[in-house]
Amino acid sequence: MTLASLKQKHAELNLEAVKVQNNPVISAFTSGGFKNGYFPELNKVKANYTAGLTLRVPIYTASRQKYSLAMASTDINMAEQDKQLTRRDISTEVYQSDANLKAAYRKIAQSELQVQQAEEARSLAETSFRTGSITNLDLFDAETLESESRLSLLKARTEYNVSLFKLNISLGRPIF
Repeated sequence: MTLASLKQKHAELNLEAVKVQNNPVISAFTSGGFKNGYFPELNKVKANYTAGLTLRVPIYTASRQKYSLAMASTDINMAEQDKQLTRRDISTEVYQSDANLKAAYRKIAQSELQVQQAEEARSLAETSFRTGSITNLDLFDAETLESESRLSLLKARTEYNVSLFKLNISLGRPIF
């Protein structure tokens, strides 16, 4: 956002520069010093100086001023549009990050319920295995489902933390 504001300020300054570029300009300069080596007395130090006056008056610029003003105005409009686009992008990013955070929170709740159900299924499978109703493969399947449910819960928590970091970055808050 700051970069877009700086671009707009630069375009406005450029417009001001274009407005004054065809004004008459008067400038003066002076320069002085001491030097030896002037003929006929080569070793004698003499003062040397120069002064000047410059006057610049534009007489004919064709349509340069008009087109330069139009380009500078266009640059200002483009900078304003970039600023608005940046503002919309930030709003979209914040909204998306918030939606992802809420979805990750719901996924955590769902994964916790899934872990509870998988634990109950494994417990029932152990009881059934002890009584001889199921094979050891069925018990392994129940344990695998429980492990996958726990992994799913860890992934959901990771997604939640990542979404929280992205939201804080979008809002411009410090991460740590």
